[in-house]
Amino acid sequence: MVKVVLEKVDKLYSKTNESKLSSPVKILDSFDLIVEEGEFLVLVGPSGCGKSTLLRLIAGLEETTSGNIWIGNRLVNLLPPKERKVAMVFQNYALYPHLSVYENIAFGLRRLSDQYNFWQSFIPKSWRANTTQEKSIDRQVNSIAQMLQIGSLLKRFPHQLSGGQKQRVALARAISRQPQVFLLDEPLSNLDAQLRGETRAQIVKLQRKLGITTIYVTHDQVEAMTMGTRIAVLRDGKLQQLDTPLNIYNRPANLFVAEFMGSPPINLVSVEIDSTLMAIHQQFNLKLPDHCTELLKPYITKKVILGIRPEHLIIDSENLGDIFATVDDIELLGPETYLFLKISEDAELIWQTRTSSRKNFSLGEKISLKFSLDQLHFFDPQTGLSILQSPL
Repeated sequence: MVKVVLEKVDKLYSKTNESKLSSPVKILDSFDLIVEEGEFLVLVGPSGCGKSTLLRLIAGLEETTSGNIWIGNRLVNLLPPKERKVAMVFQNYALYPHLSVYENIAFGLRRLSDQYNFWQSFIPKSWRANTTQEKSIDRQVNSIAQMLQIGSLLKRFPHQLSGGQKQRVALARAISRQPQVFLLDEPLSNLDAQLRGETRAQIVKLQRKLGITTIYVTHDQVEAMTMGTRIAVLRDGKLQQLDTPLNIYNRPANLFVAEFMGSPPINLVSVEIDSTLMAIHQQFNLKLPDHCTELLKPYITKKVILGIRPEHLIIDSENLGDIFATVDDIELLGPETYLFLKISEDAELIWQTRTSSRKNFSLGEKISLKFSLDQLHFFDPQTGLSILQSPL
């Protein structure tokens, strides 16, 4: 197991504008990251934030503009991909279409051999000499295939496989290279919801069994929250927060992380902190809990952004809640129900509740809600940083 360390990594692309002059576009900006030995780190962020570029730089498929990349104790900036001891699984699987599943997996094993010959992989197995090397490759291919439950598919070709089967073959080929680091670039995005859930669990179990340092790119919050030992949230080529899934969700470092992580999204309302340390909105006055007051003193008479997760709103059946709202829309999702609540012409809240927790709601119904005071978030409207958390 090895660490992966990125030090002040920049990546610029040249972009041609209408005047045909080339202007650089910064994809990664002085990016620092440490991935611990054996860790499963998930990179998450919106499209274009630099997630996939980061993987390609580590794999050696692209060069850094500046900065250093370490894999273990080796500086790999100038090493070609085959010498970096990494294996990458792509979104489109990148299987050789004219090779069987067996030969796709064996391809990586043959490349590790000192006697490797590129064209040897395209010669049918039955034509090759029954050498010690081939016997060893055969044992390893069958062992990996058994691990990923694709032993019955070894004679098939990629066009004869389903999406989930192709994904497992791609993983098998990556494992066969005996990498020190796994790099996975949105490997489940082409699968349907049920298969994505099953394959997600298989990948996590496989990584735990092998103990290989793994960096996984996704834009799917569920994948990020359920798979990663830690999550790195990216935006515009910069690291916004690096922490455990629960801390990312419960203690977001800034407004972007709070909005990006969570489905349904966090509720955000602009409030003013008055001299008595109350949060004032035109529809409610909220007494702040003790753990907030000291940190919010610098914001007296100023606006801040109050955030609360949909599941941290509580219905008050006695109509004595912090806020009154009108049911504007309802989404039934089996065990859960989302209520979209209007509190004023320009402000709405989302409430998440168990479907069976109460009678059915109806459009236009007025309800009374309380805030879970220990679950409040406050953000500086200028910097976006969390007022209750230390800056990144």
